Amino acid sequence: MDSDDSDPWSSANHIGRATTDTRRDLTMATRKDYIAFAALLASETAMARHNEDTATLRVLRNLTLSIADIFAHDSTKFDRQKFYRACMKGEKHNEQPK
Repeated sequence: MDSDDSDPWSSANHIGRATTDTRRDLTMATRKDYIAFAALLASETAMARHNEDTATLRVLRNLTLSIADIFAHDSTKFDRQKFYRACMKGEKHNEQPK
């Protein structure tokens, strides 16, 4: 089956450009987004730790770093360290990012 440029979900249309195309269509993240992502990543991290799944822990760390890059790009007030702590240690992200 040939790649069809009209199909936005075909893999050929996403190779090498998913990040730039996707970012153009998104609005700035909010504090609620930071909290939701941190809670999700904390939950998955806790499960991977419980299961002693080191491969998943590595993936979650890399994903956390990438998400933090996106949030930091959106807001100079975003606090990476607070986000990392909330994601990796399962701490609640209660304060507004600085």
